[in-house]
Amino acid sequence: MDQRGIAIRRVHDPDDRALAELSSLLHAAFADPDTVLELDRMQAFLSQPLGQPDRHFRVVVAEEGGIVVGGTVFSYVPATHCGFSEYLVARKERHGQGIGRLLFDARHAVLNELAREYGQTSCRGLFIEADNPQRTPLDLQARERETAMDAVTRLRVFAHLGFLRVEVDYVQPPLGPGKQPVSFLDLLFAPWDERVRQEERVPAAWVSETLCPIWESWAPGDATSDCEALRHRLGTSPVALVRLA
Repeated sequence: MDQRGIAIRRVHDPDDRALAELSSLLHAAFADPDTVLELDRMQAFLSQPLGQPDRHFRVVVAEEGGIVVGGTVFSYVPATHCGFSEYLVARKERHGQGIGRLLFDARHAVLNELAREYGQTSCRGLFIEADNPQRTPLDLQARERETAMDAVTRLRVFAHLGFLRVEVDYVQPPLGPGKQPVSFLDLLFAPWDERVRQEERVPAAWVSETLCPIWESWAPGDATSDCEALRHRLGTSPVALVRLA
């Protein structure tokens, strides 16, 4: 527990009440339900054996007085030694109090721990999705300014944390049954590998082979065509990483 009384902990049990609280927080924060992974899917992922060969699913929450005030949902993909973050969120009234940074650092530590289990010094980097202010519907932007964070402000935060935009046309496939694809998101990457950070280019295989296990977990059997389309758009050459404006 830090000096502000915030406790950071891993959620292991799919029936942990913190997971349900985090799910409610996600629905409250994000206006488009197609961008929210449902509670039953997160419970199913946590129920899987820890030694899944394609990805390791993790949930970390921030609590104050036993109440969830923030959380992050993410995975480590051994094939690329990269992470993918579905969410990092804090309660609207707690923005600016350092909870996001605590969760970011805790997530980074877990990813490095998993990388070491696979013989790596550290995790190579972290992919995350973010609203593109030019493509996100205006009504959604207005609603999320009330419930979460303005899209432009969010990008400034991501830039401060070292994220760059992956130069590829990005469409988030459906997160599960009843969900629709989302076309207003950008794919970002925080390069923790020194060479990638210096060159500001990420191997195309890191992108596709990190995302595809995640997509296949969201909608088993339905992600094959999405993965093929992504690989086609990426090509085989390293992909440019663009600084966020």
